[in-house]
Amino acid sequence: MKQYIYNSLFGLVIVALLTTSLEVVGQNKELNFLQNSLENYTKNNLQEKLFIHTDKNIYVANEICWLKIYNVDAILNKPLNISKVAYIELIDNNNKAVVQEKIALHEGTGNGSILIPTAMATGNYTLRAYTNWMKNFSNSFFFEKKISIINPSLSQENNYTPIKETYTLQVFPEGGNLVAEAASKVAFKLANQWGKGIQAKGYLMNEKGDTITQCATSSLGIGDGGMGSFSFTPQPNHSYSLSLKTSDDKIITQVLPTPYEKGYALSITNSSLSDAASLNINVVGKKLDNTRVYLIVHARGLVTSTLSAQIENGIVHFQIDKNKLSDGINILTLFNEAQQPVCERLYFNYPKNNVETSISLESPLLDKRNKVNLQIATQQANNSFTEANLSMAVFKIDSIQNIEPTNIQNYIWLSADLTGVIENAASYFQNTNSNTLVAIDNLMLVNGWRRYKWETVLTNTTPSFKYLPELAGSIITGKVVQKGTSTPVKDIAGFISMPSKNTLFKAGISDENGNIKFEFPYLYNDGQVIVQADSSKYNFHKIEIDNPFFSSKNSSQNSEPLLLTKLNKENVQQLNSNIEIQNHFKADYQNHFQATVLDTNAFYYKPDYTYYLDLYARFTTMEEVIREYVTPLTLTKNDGKFQLAVYDDQNKHFFDKAPLVLLDGVPIVNMDKFIEYDPLKIRKLEVVARTYFSGNMAFNGIANFITYKGKMEGYELDPRATLIDYKGLQLQREFSAPVYENQAQIDSRSPDFRHLLNWSPNINTSRKGKINTSFYTSDVAGKYAIVLQGITKEGQPVYQEKIFTVK
Repeated sequence: MKQYIYNSLFGLVIVALLTTSLEVVGQNKELNFLQNSLENYTKNNLQEKLFIHTDKNIYVANEICWLKIYNVDAILNKPLNISKVAYIELIDNNNKAVVQEKIALHEGTGNGSILIPTAMATGNYTLRAYTNWMKNFSNSFFFEKKISIINPSLSQENNYTPIKETYTLQVFPEGGNLVAEAASKVAFKLANQWGKGIQAKGYLMNEKGDTITQCATSSLGIGDGGMGSFSFTPQPNHSYSLSLKTSDDKIITQVLPTPYEKGYALSITNSSLSDAASLNINVVGKKLDNTRVYLIVHARGLVTSTLSAQIENGIVHFQIDKNKLSDGINILTLFNEAQQPVCERLYFNYPKNNVETSISLESPLLDKRNKVNLQIATQQANNSFTEANLSMAVFKIDSIQNIEPTNIQNYIWLSADLTGVIENAASYFQNTNSNTLVAIDNLMLVNGWRRYKWETVLTNTTPSFKYLPELAGSIITGKVVQKGTSTPVKDIAGFISMPSKNTLFKAGISDENGNIKFEFPYLYNDGQVIVQADSSKYNFHKIEIDNPFFSSKNSSQNSEPLLLTKLNKENVQQLNSNIEIQNHFKADYQNHFQATVLDTNAFYYKPDYTYYLDLYARFTTMEEVIREYVTPLTLTKNDGKFQLAVYDDQNKHFFDKAPLVLLDGVPIVNMDKFIEYDPLKIRKLEVVARTYFSGNMAFNGIANFITYKGKMEGYELDPRATLIDYKGLQLQREFSAPVYENQAQIDSRSPDFRHLLNWSPNINTSRKGKINTSFYTSDVAGKYAIVLQGITKEGQPVYQEKIFTVK
């Protein structure tokens, strides 16, 4: 289904996003076109980023994974209140989704949990998250992170066949091209099939086997495994190859692209100098003298600088003030005179105005069953406090579980805008010295930014989208087809219902491609929905409902297998034992759910007439009930079949066509059968005595019969209706833990073997930027980590961690 999203949908959001001032140098018609094309594309293709803070990243089977979702726009990283549903999946190494959940979003955040199935085998899994709107774009930008599951009773070791490690060597000329006689920098990455970098060293050689230069992967000890770079000047009529030797004596060779005799090369000459005030950019235009080039500097779809110059003597120099760059990843795109992209280079600009976050702890050494009081503060670098939405986890760290390297800070600024695997992303932010700058520049060279294609951007066409943003709640989509075929049919009415006292019913009409959609504000819990086509054409058509989850066949991550033999056996046994004891003695802690506030009004909001049947004489037949005291309805027979009509209060006559008749929200297609239904099961009847419009459909009044339980008790559903299992929004599980306020509670003999001491998904520092909170230690001694993550209203990611010991 192609849906056109016009500026009216996201206009207010885009206006807010595009208020950033632009530094425009050398403005002309060509630069205007390039800048406007990119910004129009950004305006018409609003994109989201999701980040999930999980309480930790290693779990035992039958343990709860707690999570907080943050949804921000992909431009300024501000919380985005557009999508109201997030889709969460746990995917195994066969790219099969073993767990799927829907989490409600409100004001850009949502809380959820996953109870790890007892039948889930030991291994590494991918936790993936996205919205319906994000499915319109590359799944490379879905949120993904590794989750490890330990299940000693279902270990992979029992049926695991060792996989031979294979290596891939990739080379990345700076700017994208090698040009003969132009000094060039080339980055490379050597990784195994799981994306893990492999250390190696070797040589660049020409076609004769002559060594041009030596090189090696970096050994800086940060998250740059398998990456390195070298510089050389390619010569015409020569070819080159890179050959690396690993520590296990495997030799991997990769041929470099053939140098162009005529073409463009782009290089940054001082990208690793932290004290440089500007970027110096060289552009070589071999055999392209007296032609003009255009340089567009942009970040996440916003243009910050535009420059233009003419190539003279085969070269052009550009200089860009670093203060004009955006925080995070900046893209330098070079266009030729025909406004075609010919080179592209990424540059990372470390954020300057990070939020300072503090966690004040009474003591780094605490007793068991002790109350821990914390004060959390968030403030800007200028010491002014700022408001932030945060989540906090407090968990035990040891040889199995440690603080994970991916956090909201490095994800928002770095990982979210790159398509490659980023090893230990946190290391690029821990100590920004010259070695780190070299490493992150290599990272920029080997991980391209692929959020859009320039041929699409420059055409300035109005985009069309298959997936709508779920602005108000869940959207259920499907297709109306001819029975027995896959031929779509247009202009067929369809109905979807979930039997309930609250009358969960929606109607729609198929479009020219047979597509049909139904939008519900909020549907919680799992159950069955009933799908029916228009009764007048019922024998000829059926509705096929789409799977709302994204196909798992193309997950961008493939995790390395996790084997228990690689873990500390004693710690694994202790962890598993503690979780089993907790689940046995504190089982009720897993099953506390927040009461969901639901709109109890029916879809027509307020009926014109309501009849509580217990207030009237209870007749034994439905016919008597309708005829005796339900005045807005009339029941007649035509050709021996019952027909119901509703009185139109506005036009003062009965409708000449049948109304919409519902039983607990499910359309009734056979009045003769319904008239035989036991009226003693009906609690109330609601009548809408007017024309009711739903989208492009009109009903001649509504008669809604509601049973005591809301489950169509004893009524046999029409055999032509389709029952479909439906996964609703997840009910929100509440985190619970023991309280030790007095000596009696401290002396309790009930075991407390918690490794997760606290999970607080909704910590909001006020305008004063401070908040007090507390939790209790357990009976398990050891080191613990407090991990705090979140986002400010201005789009600044917040991260802080603190270590303490329980003795």
